[in-house]
Amino acid sequence: MANILAADVTHTVLKQGHNNESRRVNVVSLAFGDGVLTYPTGGVPLTKAKMGLATHIESLSFMDEGNANGFVYKYDRANEKIRIYQGDNNNAADAALIELVADTATPALATLVVNVTGY
Repeated sequence: MANILAADVTHTVLKQGHNNESRRVNVVSLAFGDGVLTYPTGGVPLTKAKMGLATHIESLSFMDEGNANGFVYKYDRANEKIRIYQGDNNNAADAALIELVADTATPALATLVVNVTGY
């Protein structure tokens, strides 16, 4: 199966603004996953320009994980990707969260609202 690519992520800028240091502060809806495309190694790639940022994502925080699918989302700043974690309850003893299995997991549609700051 094919992995989720940056082109498969729908970025919708809901609100644009600036803080007092001339950084852009945007609220963006991110939608990805269809139950067929697989989770890529290292996470779901994002596109800065589609979030209203020309060169740099300084921070990204999750405002609404309204899809309620039970996953935990984390922004990977170094690689500009969203990593997805789930509970590790299949082993003899429950453990900390583990990342979805790359090239195997097929997440259903997820819509996340994020607050992104950058240039």
